[in-house]
Amino acid sequence: MSANRKKLIALSIVVLVGLCAGLGTWLAFLSTGTSGSDSAKLGGAVLLGVVATGIAAVALFGFKDDGLTPQQQGVIAGDGRVIRQ
Repeated sequence: MSANRKKLIALSIVVLVGLCAGLGTWLAFLSTGTSGSDSAKLGGAVLLGVVATGIAAVALFGFKDDGLTPQQQGVIAGDGRVIRQ
């Protein structure tokens, strides 16, 4: 798998975690009686904070190419055997 694809997957996970954290914060504050706009501001702040921290962490990590094309990688069976297509 290429380094760019690995980065894309890592950043996608970061965004999904950020969305979950922001939505959870928004729902938690909304359920305690905080106004809708204040809850949205807090949820957005948490979303931006988590995503910014995640992007910084992903940027610091070095991704490398496997050096194999998708045809060379094959499929790994449940017992560890590599099945070539």
